[in-house]
Amino acid sequence: MVGKECNRINTGQEWCQPCSALHFEENFPNWTSGNVEVDRCIQKIQLSAKDKSKTIEWISYDKFREIQYITKGGFSDVYRAIWPDGNIERWDIENQRWKRYKENQYVALKRYRKSDVTRELFQEVFLMFFLKSILYLYIHVIFMFLFLDFITQ
Repeated sequence: MVGKECNRINTGQEWCQPCSALHFEENFPNWTSGNVEVDRCIQKIQLSAKDKSKTIEWISYDKFREIQYITKGGFSDVYRAIWPDGNIERWDIENQRWKRYKENQYVALKRYRKSDVTRELFQEVFLMFFLKSILYLYIHVIFMFLFLDFITQ
């Protein structure tokens, strides 16, 4: 299938990698995790995503509803919450925004208890991404850095 914006062959179902990369890049100034390394990692994944299952995004804490504590893990506390927006599906040319699916889904949230979580985060993101890519699982783990200062004090 050919993309509607650029007339190139799609890299995924209703997904054009070059066009999607442009839309992601346009939004880079509008978000940050608060950690430069994490931001770069997310941006790199977004720019190279060849279909919707190969991308991730930073979602700020205030976008979640009904946050409930579940358990304490090795490096983090685990919560569940409802994510009203849902996953990115494709670029909506007509409305000039991301079309989403699986709205109001439950997701797992992790709150790391130490301030330098970059290595553990990257390992976990890689594992989740690997599982998602190989097994086509839609595992939604959102990492929260917003309370790191509170936790480490």
